[in-house]
Amino acid sequence: MTTTLREAFLKEASKIIDNDELLEEAVRLLRNLRRDNDATLKPYTREELFQRIEQSLSDDDAGKVYTHESVKQAMQQQYPFLCK
Repeated sequence: MTTTLREAFLKEASKIIDNDELLEEAVRLLRNLRRDNDATLKPYTREELFQRIEQSLSDDDAGKVYTHESVKQAMQQQYPFLCK
């Protein structure tokens, strides 16, 4: 990255530094941009998908799952204002 490009970025950022709404949006966009350009992200292989499915089925058989009702009940208890 060139110094000029950095300066342009910082100049634009300084214009919105006092506006929380714009700043929040800028941070969200930057995080999405970084995530979208992350070279470490890659699709699962067929083998990885099958392993994840097998693990999920094993967890289900072992009772290591939450039912919709149990999650709903926990949410209503912890966050009643969200569950109207």
